[in-house]
Order: sequence, then C-alpha cells, then structure tokens
Amino acid sequence: MNTRIIRQAGLITLTSSFVSGCWLNSNSSAPSPGEPEQGVTFADASALLQPWTRGPGEEFGGPAWLDYDNDGDLDVLLPASEPVGTTVSTAALFSNNGDGTFTDVTVEANAGITTGNSGVAVGDIDNDGWPDIFLSGSGFFGSTRPQSQTVLLHNQGPDENGVVSFVDIAPSANVPGDGTALSAAFGDINNDGFVDLFVTAQG
Repeated sequence: MNTRIIRQAGLITLTSSFVSGCWLNSNSSAPSPGEPEQGVTFADASALLQPWTRGPGEEFGGPAWLDYDNDGDLDVLLPASEPVGTTVSTAALFSNNGDGTFTDVTVEANAGITTGNSGVAVGDIDNDGWPDIFLSGSGFFGSTRPQSQTVLLHNQGPDENGVVSFVDIAPSANVPGDGTALSAAFGDINNDGFVDLFVTAQG
C-alpha cells in the first residue's frame, strides 16, 4: 500500500504511514468553557489524500506534525522504520506549501535518516525558537544488519539562502544511542524552562 500524505483541511487532520482512510473533525466552533463536549463528528475526507509512493520495501513509523521552518504551516515527518530484506528505508520530511499540498524537502533539510526509527518527538531543546526532532530506535535489524540508532536532529534554522536544515547531535547531547528505544516525549519535567526527554525501551 502506498504511503499517503493528507491535504490540509478542517480543524484536525490525521496522518498515518499506512492509510485506510481519513476523517476530519467537522466542528465549526470550540465548546463553551465548562460545558461537556457534545456533537463531535468526523467527516470522511479520504478523497483528499495526496498519494505518495514509497520505495520498494520501505517501511515507516508514526508520523509527526511540526512547523520545522516556522512559516506558520504544519509540515510532516515520516520516520523510517526497520527495512524489509536488504532495502534501507529513508525518513521523509514534507514542507507544507500553504495551499493544502506538500513538497518533499528531505534532502535539502538533511532529514533523510536511515538508522531505523519507530517513534518521533518534537521539541525546542535549546529554546532558540526552532523545533528539534528526536527519533527513537526501533530495535535490531537482524544478524546481517547493524542495530538501529536513536537520532537527535538539531534545527539549524535558515542558512544564507533561507534553507532550514538539521544536524544530528545525539552523541554530543548524551541521549541514548542504541536501538532499544521505542517511543519518546519532550516535556519540562522540572520546570526549569528547558524541555527534558523521556524515552521508553523494549525488552
């Protein structure tokens, strides 16, 4: 099945690496404070899906929405999961064009990670105003392939040409590096003004 990216529409959009359908929150207004949510409905928007064909054997983990370039539109990242056979999966980053369509900016943003990742967390680790990305390892590739690795992509902001890109700083940032991490979340655990990283492990 082709991986698909949904066109933006409505209040809430749902994205998956394997899409059986898409439903948008069709509410037109927020509930009144203190009142229970009533009448929440979702409309089938599967016809709005914008097809994107992954490479043969490529697999992807759970996606993440983020405004990586701070242009006010949500972009989407697909982390590459464990490969099938000898095929290596590559993460994909799509920039929101602002008109309901997306452009693949994986190469120029240096986001083409091939280390086998399942989970993704987004947070501004250094409070510079640019969202950074943590990709958790998804386990072992098997006896013929190296172990997957966690990655911490630091957002460099725009260069002199206005191109926003990332650099992996996992080793220097002292984050867990092996492939036992499954999912992760950023949050300011000790209220010091900086986001902390919580990582779950398997086995």
